[in-house]
Amino acid sequence: MLDRLNGFKNTGFTLLEVLLAVVIIAGLAALAIPNYKKTIEVARANEAKGNLLQIQSGEAIYLMNKGVYWEDAVDPPDPVTDTDATLRTALSWQYYTLSGLDADGSTDFTAVMQRNDPSSTKEFSISRTGTWTESGEY
Repeated sequence: MLDRLNGFKNTGFTLLEVLLAVVIIAGLAALAIPNYKKTIEVARANEAKGNLLQIQSGEAIYLMNKGVYWEDAVDPPDPVTDTDATLRTALSWQYYTLSGLDADGSTDFTAVMQRNDPSSTKEFSISRTGTWTESGEY
């Protein structure tokens, strides 16, 4: 009543209302951030799986053309000097690295991708038959 007599209107939020809003937002953030991080890691893992599928397809094409699987090592080849560079040029290597591509002539091959982050032990591999193995944690 004193405020009305002085010509002031009681506008704005009380400290309790502001604190309550901050607590609610902090609680929602605490729930959302771990789920967001997990979703990002799953997306990165799916990118690695896509790369492995491309490698498997490339190996199948290479086998049909040359009669053996391509067994070049881990480092990406030079597309100018290496005629087999098309097997690896379109792949994204930002989060996972091809840590092994083992070929046994014309019978079998296994491609392994490993997470670049030292705190993660996630690893995927695929064989000639499309058999997936997955190990480690994000």
